Amino acid sequence: MAHLIADVQRGLWLPPEDRAPEQTPRSVPTFAEFASDWFRGRVADGLSERGQQDVLWRLGHLRHLGPVPLDRIGVEDVDRLRRAKLAEGRLSASSINKLITTLGAIFEAAVEYGYADRNVAKGKRRRLKTPTPRGTYLDHAEHVEALLTAAEALDAGSRGIPYRRPLLATLTLAGLRIGEALDLRWRDVDPRAVGSGSAAPRRRRRNAS
Repeated sequence: MAHLIADVQRGLWLPPEDRAPEQTPRSVPTFAEFASDWFRGRVADGLSERGQQDVLWRLGHLRHLGPVPLDRIGVEDVDRLRRAKLAEGRLSASSINKLITTLGAIFEAAVEYGYADRNVAKGKRRRLKTPTPRGTYLDHAEHVEALLTAAEALDAGSRGIPYRRPLLATLTLAGLRIGEALDLRWRDVDPRAVGSGSAAPRRRRRNAS
């Protein structure tokens, strides 16, 4: 009673009906639960089928984190993951960095939703150093001819559909990007234009992902 009277005198006391109700603490989801919801959100946002396969491949390498609650995963676990994948010797440094990038994207969303205090996969020290690839240029007609000749030889020695030379010729001579070329279908080709040799296959408009 003395404490209540003191609160009244200091202007700190509030009637019971004016007090904020106590909030029940939310349960923190496991990594598997949250990553599954995160992936479904990416699919709903328009992630391509090829992109879905890539993300699922990355999540497969993170499956050991599945039963762990998000707030129990720390920077040490990310470093341990990086060292373990490097010791296995099955993934390149760039592939390991892709796993950490995906882990960082998941934790970025977890921080926004209040399930984690920080993004444990963020920072340059979490990633491996990767060598800068040396560029290769086909800046002479002889180089292009050698490339297409080698592709034709590989096609002749394979039992499947000869696709190497047509694909490389399209990339080299039509100026398509690799993603555009892989997305080409027969319905995208105008036989009349191909017969006349005056036009390239029609390009479909693609949404940026």
